[in-house]
Amino acid sequence: METKYLKTKRLTLKKMTMRDLDDFIEYKGDPNYYEFQPGSPMTSQKCKEKLENIIERYNNKDKPFLMWGIYFNNKLIGTIS
Repeated sequence: METKYLKTKRLTLKKMTMRDLDDFIEYKGDPNYYEFQPGSPMTSQKCKEKLENIIERYNNKDKPFLMWGIYFNNKLIGTIS
């Protein structure tokens, strides 16, 4: 049985969808996001391509992929994998 989401008092963890694109762009385009991790801010187009790739990988049943969005008040604020 596939887990649909995990909810705590403050956060929800679940698979991302294209409805999350604006939030994904907001945090992936923010230079502060990369202060303590490798990488650099992403353009809106690169974010769209990355999110599409993540969603496509969710659907590959031959090669399981687990990267969930972290949501606070229904707003995507990061990912965990």
